[in-house]
Amino acid sequence: MFPFPTAPGASEPPRVLIVDGDRDVHDAYERCLAPPRRESEALARARDELFGPLPSSATGEAPQFELAHAYGGEEGVRTVQRQLAAGRPFAAAFVDMRMPPGWNGVDTIKGIWRLDPAVQIVLSTAYSDFTWDKVLAAVGRSAGLHLLRKPFDPAQVLRFAEVLCRKWQLAAESRLIASGLQR
Repeated sequence: MFPFPTAPGASEPPRVLIVDGDRDVHDAYERCLAPPRRESEALARARDELFGPLPSSATGEAPQFELAHAYGGEEGVRTVQRQLAAGRPFAAAFVDMRMPPGWNGVDTIKGIWRLDPAVQIVLSTAYSDFTWDKVLAAVGRSAGLHLLRKPFDPAQVLRFAEVLCRKWQLAAESRLIASGLQR
């Protein structure tokens, strides 16, 4: 795991939006991406006595993400709009393909990218009733769009978040540098 350097002046963890109609899926994303709670010293000692010490890799700092939740596509787009207005853009979004009765994942992605084309998006689905080519044609681009099949592996979700937030941050930093050079 690595720390997330941010654009100059920014000190907040990368922001990740979860858009899915199923509350259980939101809980699964929380378990994958939310910072682990620190255990008390007494609990850590008891655990070490019972099971032996954790390997050093298990005690390293996990990346920190600030999570936001939307339970439908329209709500997800409104959330992006509100947060952009507040100057708090999302680095990444995990968007479900099917969210009846409202917008599907494609409509949601199009709405998010109309507001902020820099957001890295992971389209998640348990179904194979769409083709990737049709999704790309409907969305209009492939850059910044990724696919995650459900049920997902927690390590894969964490890795997507790490890599895509880092990609978003590097792009933001390079935009700042370019605008500074133009001035």
